[in-house]
Amino acid sequence: MSTVLSLHLGKMSAGQMGLRQLAFHPAKGHQPNKTERHEIVEVVAKLLQKVLNYQSPPTASTQMPDNPLSERETEVLKMVADGARNKEIAYQLGITERTVKAHLSHIFQKLNVDSRAAAVAEAARAKLF
Repeated sequence: MSTVLSLHLGKMSAGQMGLRQLAFHPAKGHQPNKTERHEIVEVVAKLLQKVLNYQSPPTASTQMPDNPLSERETEVLKMVADGARNKEIAYQLGITERTVKAHLSHIFQKLNVDSRAAAVAEAARAKLF
């Protein structure tokens, strides 16, 4: 097993220090060979995978409050629940269709959903309206 693959948090082997030196000081004239390049790619890929898989523990600021939606977002979502299309919502609220889409995007993010139906279902489950 390569020294790069035996990476442990907080500890680096001499080979890994060499790769770190190579990565941060490439101007010293050393061109990495094929094996070194492969090892660098493996380390970066593993690190990226750890970053992508990291989930921070819930905090008071990340937990869903009683109603995370603004009054306008709630109004838009109620109209969606009633079957209104974006154009109809825009007309009835006196806003542009683009603004309706922005409200829906914010609603999806806040409720952690990806569709109108899921947003309505989540709002009903959470008794947001």
